[in-house]
Formats: sequence, C-alpha cells, structure tokens
Amino acid sequence: MSSTIQVKRGTREQLDTAAVKRQLLEGEPILVTDEGRLVIATSVSTYTDLAKLSESSGGGGSWGSITGVLSNQTDLQAALDLKASDGANSDITSLSGITGGVSTVDYIDFDTTVTPTRQTGRLWWDNTDGNKTLNLGMEGSNATLQIGEELYFRVKASSAITEGQVVMFTGTVGASGGLTAAPATGLTAETANYLMGVATENIALNSWGYITQFGLVRNINTTGGAEAWVDGTILYYNPAVAGGLTKNVPSAPNAKVQVCAVIHAATNGSVFVRPTFGGKLGQFEGDVQVTSAVNGNALMHDGSKWINRALTSSDVGLGNVPNENPITFSRTFMMMGA
Repeated sequence: MSSTIQVKRGTREQLDTAAVKRQLLEGEPILVTDEGRLVIATSVSTYTDLAKLSESSGGGGSWGSITGVLSNQTDLQAALDLKASDGANSDITSLSGITGGVSTVDYIDFDTTVTPTRQTGRLWWDNTDGNKTLNLGMEGSNATLQIGEELYFRVKASSAITEGQVVMFTGTVGASGGLTAAPATGLTAETANYLMGVATENIALNSWGYITQFGLVRNINTTGGAEAWVDGTILYYNPAVAGGLTKNVPSAPNAKVQVCAVIHAATNGSVFVRPTFGGKLGQFEGDVQVTSAVNGNALMHDGSKWINRALTSSDVGLGNVPNENPITFSRTFMMMGA
C-alpha cells in the first residue's frame, strides 16, 4: 500500500495573504509554486525561505551553522586548502586588526617606494639616500629611529630640555631602570663622561623623551650665530651655555667633549652626534697614576707608569756644571703647575 505526502502550496502572493491573516502553522513546509521554492512557517504570520539548489555554493545546500572543529567541515576545509595553494596571497593589499602572534614567518618584504604617516609603533622602510633602512616610530609624536644607524637614550627630564641641546646624566628613577637628564652644564674634565648626547625632541620637566647618543638630529638651528658654523664644523660641549655647543675647544679645567659635526648648516639644519671624550689626566690612561696633585709637582716615569710628586735633589743631577754644558736629568719628568 503506497502513501502520498502532500505539501501545502501556493503562489508567493497567496502565501503573503495567509501570513497577514495569521493562517500559517509553525513548522509547516510550503511550496511557493511560482518560484519553485520551499518555505518553512516560523509562526502563524511569519516564514523563512529555503535556498534553491541553484543558489547554493558549489552545488551543495545552504551552509547553516558550523559546529565542531574546522577539520570536520569538509567542504569549507577543501575551499580553504584551495585558497592556501594560491601561494603568496598577492591579492591582499591591506591587512589590519590582527591580534596575537604571527609565527614561523620566513621573511617580510617592505615596500621601499612608499612613505607612510609616522605613527608610534609603526615600522616602515626609509628610502632617503642618507638612511636606506627601516624606520621605527618611537613613543610620542616626534622621534623616529633609523634602525642600525642611530642609538637613543630614553630619559626623564630633571630640567626642561629643548631639541638640539647637549644633555647630561643627572640620576635615575628609583628601581624603574629609567635615567634622568638635563641640559649639560658645569662639566669638568673628571665628569665629562656624564654627557649623553643631543636631544632629538623637546622634553618638558618631569616628562620622558629621547636623546640621540649616535646618529642624526634634524630640524634644529645649526647656523652657530656669531660663530658662523658651516657644513662639517666640529662642535664641542659649551661650558658657557647650558646645553650649548661651540666650535671652539673649551679651556681647562672645563670638560673637552667633541659632541657632533654639522651636516647641514641652516636654521632647519642637522648634526651627526658621536660624543668623544677628553678626560682628566690619569682618568683614562692606563699608564698614568696621578694622586692629589699640587702646584709644582712633576709627572715622572718610575719605570712602569707615570706618577706625580715633588722633585727632590736626587731627581735632578746638577753638580758643578759649567753654563755652556747641558743639564742631565736622572729621571724623565714633566712639571705640573707654575
């Protein structure tokens, strides 16, 4: 004995009229005859269309909800595998919103022809002739590090610092590992190595910023005023001006530090920073030991090192020497003081 199952049918217009009159039965299938489509009543007045075979992706049915692990979704997995086999994903022109890590990347190629807007944490290629390296936007809105060509200190200003000023170490910020700094002033031969470099941005009192210890500082006044600096001028720590530079070698006992060279002499110029220190006699030389030097001391070599002390009669063999004969000294020495 055969059975016949009949499904309610009608045109789309008839279906909509029945829905308005609240004549549908929830869960009831209905064939829309003028479209060849099934719908399912979801209440007495609403229904949901089901996709026709010709409308489904890849000849299958509607995707619906995906449950379980990805590998169980065989059709989706096949599509993803096919896309992965395309290779370099050359059709991707922009990618953002990635969270988490990206691992096992063989290499990254940067576009060397674009110059994006600087942004903290952004990495891009700098195609300028003098750089030709990766740029990294540092914290704040000013400092950009040319990787491999510059070295920075990050400091907290114990006095306000202006971009282009020479900066010295003034202390630390407790156990944080941070350094404090201020415009360089009062440095002597013994404290010359407190000098850190040149500020690459303005740093307000108690704010943080960057000091260039090696590399270019740009967009500063490098005319030198009355000193009339030119390209290539070597500049020193200026003991007469806090944070200042001068082309004149300072006189003792001031610190003598070669700080930078003028790269472009202009009101919007640049300098290349590489501090080179001159210290106190005996401070850095391995064969010199100066102890409590006083006026009149001599610097003498005792056979292994240079030392300072007062001269004695045994140091100088004069005897009864005629004026026309040379004086012979029993030790090699240099006088200290007047």
